[in-house]
Amino acid sequence: MPAESQLLASLHRRRWLLASVLALALGTALVAVACGGGSSGKAIRITPGGAGATLDITVGDNFYKPNEFQVQAGEQVTLNVTNEGVAVHTVRLAGPDNRYETDDDTALDPPMIKAGQTVSLVWTAPSEPGTYKFRCDYHPEETGTITVG
Repeated sequence: MPAESQLLASLHRRRWLLASVLALALGTALVAVACGGGSSGKAIRITPGGAGATLDITVGDNFYKPNEFQVQAGEQVTLNVTNEGVAVHTVRLAGPDNRYETDDDTALDPPMIKAGQTVSLVWTAPSEPGTYKFRCDYHPEETGTITVG
């Protein structure tokens, strides 16, 4: 019987070791996903006068991609935002004062994009040329800019 006991104990140790290694690998993968790593390519979309612009944006956990755009002053802009991350995200565009959490902001209503979901947000570019910011309210490090020319 002692040989059977030793064999059983050895099997339990191997299972515990395998479970520990798998848990560590899963934890490492989750941290890597949560830390983002998306690049921030620049997208320039200028449309003929009055036609409006459509900007396709991917949001992940800690990035927008692309995160830089160019549109015309006064142009109606539709942002199609797809959440390819795990977390819930938002989009808030700073208004003409270029500050967040003021009355001239444009934000999603309801204010969240669930994982796998695509939402559209319509924004009218200010008449004043400049660079205007956007961000995720839940993850303020997720930012981008729209340059109005």
